[in-house]
Amino acid sequence: LDATLSYWTHVEIALAKARHHVGLISDDAIAEITALRPPDSQSDILLTRSQLVGYPIIALVELLNMSLDEQHRGVLHLGATTQDIMDTALVLQVRDVEKIIDAHLVQCGDALALLVEKHAKSVMAGRTHAQVAVPTTFGLKMAVFLDQLSRTLDEFRKACADSAVLSLHGAAGTSAALGSRSSEIRAHCAQSLGLRVEET
Repeated sequence: LDATLSYWTHVEIALAKARHHVGLISDDAIAEITALRPPDSQSDILLTRSQLVGYPIIALVELLNMSLDEQHRGVLHLGATTQDIMDTALVLQVRDVEKIIDAHLVQCGDALALLVEKHAKSVMAGRTHAQVAVPTTFGLKMAVFLDQLSRTLDEFRKACADSAVLSLHGAAGTSAALGSRSSEIRAHCAQSLGLRVEET
């Protein structure tokens, strides 16, 4: 939960920076907002409010606002929905986990490649229908696994790239709450988070 709160907070700050970029948030306010830290996951306010409404973002924004000077409160989250924040944060989490999984898949592939080379001539019995078949080599058997792993890695990377899209269209996906510069706000927010924008 602490990590998830950190991602949610990161997205809220990115949205505020984008709104500052188009002149909707003052320099003083964005300086404070940029310095915000995620709230304690065990905060009574967070737990109570989340249970009350069924979603934690309202409580998150409330706690973040409490950390700001009173004159700067009320500018966070404007134009976004709970789902915008949670979906975008989830994409960021997937991207970070993807790096770890990708590294493990590459490491596994490297290990298989070594086996393919080392055992290119290591003869073994082939198998078919759970019975002994014609001779083959252990290197060839490992090459089949390596080929599948390579295809899996390509598909995995494509899936992760395809999912790296910002969710920020406001209530009912109309962008109305973001105002006339919604596209610019979206573009700046996406850039700061390293995501793509797909306008509809």
